[in-house]
Amino acid sequence: MIVIMITFIACEKETLIATTEKPVVQAYLIPGKPVLVKVNMQRGLVDTASYGLPLTGLNISISDGANTITLLETVNGQYSLSDKNFISTGKTYTMTFSYLNKEVSAKTTVPGKPKGLTISETVISIPQFSPGTDTLDTFIPVNINWENHNKSDHLLILKNDEKYPSGISNGGGFGGFGGSYRDIEVNTGITTSYEIDRMTFRYVGYYTLYLYALNKEYVEILNASNSSSLNLTNPVTNIKNGLGIFTAMQADSLRLFVREK
Repeated sequence: MIVIMITFIACEKETLIATTEKPVVQAYLIPGKPVLVKVNMQRGLVDTASYGLPLTGLNISISDGANTITLLETVNGQYSLSDKNFISTGKTYTMTFSYLNKEVSAKTTVPGKPKGLTISETVISIPQFSPGTDTLDTFIPVNINWENHNKSDHLLILKNDEKYPSGISNGGGFGGFGGSYRDIEVNTGITTSYEIDRMTFRYVGYYTLYLYALNKEYVEILNASNSSSLNLTNPVTNIKNGLGIFTAMQADSLRLFVREK
């Protein structure tokens, strides 16, 4: 699953008081996956924790228009449904629950799976770096292509599948030298291709490439993530009487192997 660290900033005291009373929701509906809705309290501006305290004891339901399911709180603040068949392509889902005598709700529609996903090479050889040489000239860029007739935004994720990822001996490219492993995530925008260059990888081994079709509400949060203390804005959300994100997405995937020459 994809995880977003959402920080909400308010400009005025009155806005801050109103905002901190709202629950923060995180939910990503994906066909073939269990439903998981996380709900936390809004954290304070001086709080160093990533999230506020979990909100427990909520009665959260999700409806597809024909059936309404009540989620089970399996961990404090985490409400789930184990049925992997409940989420389907093209259906619209509505989430509702009550908090502080107000109805919190959100709606999203499951997009179709991206079509026509291809990659020009499934085995990628990373040249060794030697001082005084230009290894970039010896690497042929790898092209990823897909169809996008609906002109939708997409998210590309490269995930190393090795249990213990092995770093490229010369330090690798993406993210610089050293550091711990992290997935490679690229918001491709409205396009039909992406080019992988030699600097993309810091680790060798098998990877799964995921291409996610995104909904408008998710894209709006991605585009709003560049807010700063010099550009204070109201938090972007599709949660009525709440904050956060309730969205759906769907991915196609393929495998590739990265090695050193």
